Amino acid sequence: MKKLGKLFKLGISLIAALSAIAAMGISVNACHLWFAQPKVPKELDAFRNENK
Repeated sequence: MKKLGKLFKLGISLIAALSAIAAMGISVNACHLWFAQPKVPKELDAFRNENK
């Protein structure tokens, strides 16, 4: 019974560690996609300034 409990605790901690690693990897990609802003072409910027 003690071996089963030890094995269960090891499995739970392993799952927790893997989920934390996965969450960190996903959040980095999500932040990059969410906050990445492409450069505005000069023509579009001039057009916006013209039409204010």
